Amino acid sequence: EIEFLRLDLHLKTKQKKPQGQQEKKTNQPVHQKKKKKKKKKKKKKNNRTATWVARVAGLSFKTVSNVLNDHPQVRESTRAKVLAAVDSVGYRPNLAARNLRLGRSGVIGLAVPELSQAFFAQLADEVIRVAAEQDLVVLVEQTGGLRERELEALRNPRLSLTDGLLLAPLGLTHDDVLPDPAGRPL
Repeated sequence: EIEFLRLDLHLKTKQKKPQGQQEKKTNQPVHQKKKKKKKKKKKKKNNRTATWVARVAGLSFKTVSNVLNDHPQVRESTRAKVLAAVDSVGYRPNLAARNLRLGRSGVIGLAVPELSQAFFAQLADEVIRVAAEQDLVVLVEQTGGLRERELEALRNPRLSLTDGLLLAPLGLTHDDVLPDPAGRPL
């Protein structure tokens, strides 16, 4: 009999009300109504940091840092232990953080008139190859040999994202090129 009563109450609450009826408002003040608690999302911990590598290896952060930066005063057994921990954790260096700390972006600009011309294509190829040997990335821009576009390449806000600019000008004069206020080499 109790089960039947529960089922009956459950069905009554699930039934739709006729269109003319509105829900009754309670006279409770707003602050007394039950508030739904918002669940806070737990922030995932990044277990791929150098600190985590140090924990896994059972060594200090400084020792891990010395290994990752190829410091010569580290024993081979310690280096092997850290590198094994790096592999097991899946550690990858945060290049943005490293570059922020070092004050450089690791990117250089190359502005050439036309990549379709063999000389500039070879120049770009060689610059990219040498830059890669130095762990640098090259941002290539074509100017069409136009003075306005070459000036734009010099003043473009994207230049602030680079450590310097290699420019092959055809339309600029020596007077057009002013020193970079940020001190980046040109």
